[in-house]
Amino acid sequence: MKLSKQERIGALVILAIVILALGGFLLIKPKFESVGTTTETLATKVLELKAAQEKAERKGPLKDQILDAYKEGEHMADMFFPELKDYEADNAFREFILGCKSRVVVEDVTVGAPETESLSATFYAPATVEYALKSYATQGVEASEEEVDLLARQAMLMEALSEPQEIGASTVVFTVRGLTNEDLLDFCDEVNTYTKKENETDTRKAVMLKTMTIEYNKGPVERNVTEFYGQLTSEKTADVQTGAGFDALAAISGQTGLTRPQTPENGNAESGQNASAGDYFYEMSTEMVFYSIERMQDPTDQLNAQDGKAS
Repeated sequence: MKLSKQERIGALVILAIVILALGGFLLIKPKFESVGTTTETLATKVLELKAAQEKAERKGPLKDQILDAYKEGEHMADMFFPELKDYEADNAFREFILGCKSRVVVEDVTVGAPETESLSATFYAPATVEYALKSYATQGVEASEEEVDLLARQAMLMEALSEPQEIGASTVVFTVRGLTNEDLLDFCDEVNTYTKKENETDTRKAVMLKTMTIEYNKGPVERNVTEFYGQLTSEKTADVQTGAGFDALAAISGQTGLTRPQTPENGNAESGQNASAGDYFYEMSTEMVFYSIERMQDPTDQLNAQDGKAS
């Protein structure tokens, strides 16, 4: 079939159009898509760069905050003991007792195995009252910036410390005895304010008495050292009067048939109870807990390594 000149020109035009369409579809469209993808990637990288720059700006202050927090935590960790074995807890208790200045005697000591205990923070919430005159007088009064910061800090602490924490604990069970209740109270005060010199610094240690029971009435015998020895003197005097002294008096007087009075038992004859040393001192059975935590590692080397610095 022979095409005319016009038909050949039309076919060539159609062929050119097809070639241009295929070229646009196969070459130009992918390039446009690539440009769009590259633009999106560029926008993402710009955001990442901005976030990295902001992070880098915070890195210095954040490092300082970490080191400051470590220094504060390091000081607080000094209050606690390392994890104590049985004999170490016994030695720590003996060291405390040897340093006591209160007039007490500690007996019946039993040292328990290391265990854990839960500690939780307690925040004081003062009671407030509301009444019409108070509301009228304080209306429109705004808190100062310092008060706002203090409330915000307290709220952050309450949130951070709301959950109880498990830490190590070693418990020593014992009985402490004193001549007066004041002696027992002095002993409790020494536990509450126990400090130990470490690295030439007096550090308050994390110890606690689990219970404190004070007895103010223990039987009819008056617990007083003078009374105690006075009672013993009366008993010896009674022995003399009703024993050898009575026999000597009977021999000198020449009287016979006399009935020797019965020697009273050792103790308070009037009350009918026997007195012992235990009736003249106060005692308290309690438990003393030594709390322990693992010391946090110094983050300085790790932070320097992240900055590419040699320690």
